[in-house]
Amino acid sequence: MTSLLFDEASSPQLLEVKSATENQRALLPSMIGDQQTSATRQWHQRWYGLTLLKLSLVSICVIYVISVSFTIQGQTSANIGLSNGKHAVHYDGLQYRSNTSDDALIACDRKTPPTASVSRRKRDETRIKETEMTTIPEFYEKHNNTCSHRFEDTVTFFHVGKAGGGTVNGVLQNNNIGIEKCHPHPGSCNKNIKNLQKGPATTLIINIRDPVDRFVSAFWWRLAVLCSPGDKREHKINNVANNPFDECKMSSGTEKQMLSETYRSDPNVLAEALCMDSPLHKNATEDYSEIEHTTPLSEWLQFLIKPEMIDKITDDGIQNFIALPLEKQGDNGDIIFEQHIQHLSFHLLQSRYGQEEAKDIIKQKPQDQDDGTKGKEIRIQQEHSSVRFHNLTNSTLPSVLSPLGECCLARHLQEDYRLIQAMIGDTGNERKIEGVEPLVGAHPVIRKACLWGNKEQQKLCQSDLRSMILRRAQYLDRSL
Repeated sequence: MTSLLFDEASSPQLLEVKSATENQRALLPSMIGDQQTSATRQWHQRWYGLTLLKLSLVSICVIYVISVSFTIQGQTSANIGLSNGKHAVHYDGLQYRSNTSDDALIACDRKTPPTASVSRRKRDETRIKETEMTTIPEFYEKHNNTCSHRFEDTVTFFHVGKAGGGTVNGVLQNNNIGIEKCHPHPGSCNKNIKNLQKGPATTLIINIRDPVDRFVSAFWWRLAVLCSPGDKREHKINNVANNPFDECKMSSGTEKQMLSETYRSDPNVLAEALCMDSPLHKNATEDYSEIEHTTPLSEWLQFLIKPEMIDKITDDGIQNFIALPLEKQGDNGDIIFEQHIQHLSFHLLQSRYGQEEAKDIIKQKPQDQDDGTKGKEIRIQQEHSSVRFHNLTNSTLPSVLSPLGECCLARHLQEDYRLIQAMIGDTGNERKIEGVEPLVGAHPVIRKACLWGNKEQQKLCQSDLRSMILRRAQYLDRSL
């Protein structure tokens, strides 16, 4: 019987198989360890990947929440730029509107009172603006009468003297609209100009009157408001414009004497002295610049005219330019001027809330805040009218300008008329006025002076500016 047991030594094949098996057994722990290490590495890689994914999702959520928060905060707090500006932020009224206009929410802007230790000049800078959302009726409630629509950060008003600026202030105040103001001369606007050059101010509003008419008005006004020797009115240093009947302004200079003696209380005498062939031309030119409120329009806007100042305007600076022309065409000049201001009020509200919301704000305004007693009182207090002063005091008005005086004065102010011509913009060759060339080299925003409001308002603005030039065109045309 053949044995089934083999001697290992007698079977080389068996020894070979055994040797291979033993080698595999020796390598097995190492192989198992490598497999375990690889699996562990893969698990860690998956864990790190999932962790990074979770962190990324959390970061995205946090950034989104912060961005939404800042967006809402920006829309409900600081002043919003005009919607037709390149860098303006349009107020998304839909976020605050509900199904009925009574429930629509608008921003109630307030400024905290300044501390007692702050000087009068610095008081506005120290006020902290607060904003809360209210319904339109709540905005107008008596206990809420500190509410206003504040645009000081982005909108600046250059209040040019003797051009209806007091009326502008009165109407805007009556409409609860606050804007940054600069008065009485360009030298007080340095900070405003810097803000218009580099931001945050993007919109400039300026009141414009026929330059010759404005000079005559300023001449009369300074005669009325400055103290004379033996004047029985109360002598004050400042703040007499609203009550010149009982108060007069003390002047350390010779302005009053110059007006009443040198030029005999007559603007025509000074106007004729401005003629180029007059022996008094040099002195008259210097005296002209000494009369307050006669600063030429071109000096108010020199940062938009002089090349070295235009170069300082950045993309974050001025984008919108709004002209408010005071020009009497027929017997309704004052009414038309106030229409300009009312259109401006709506334009500002529309830029923040949208058209429908702006309509609701105006529609729901209480009657006693509209064109009633309160509004008229505000406008009378703000209106520094030399004509009104002379009418109420029964004093004699100086004579009107002679043709010679009108001619020499218009030519002295020729750059202002050229600037006004540039403001009319590109309206077609048929509208060009012979003899009056637009001022060249000015900042392009000048041509936007009337490109605000609806089409009717734009035409009315252009018509008023054009009327100013047409009335003096025969004197401005040097070829005649």
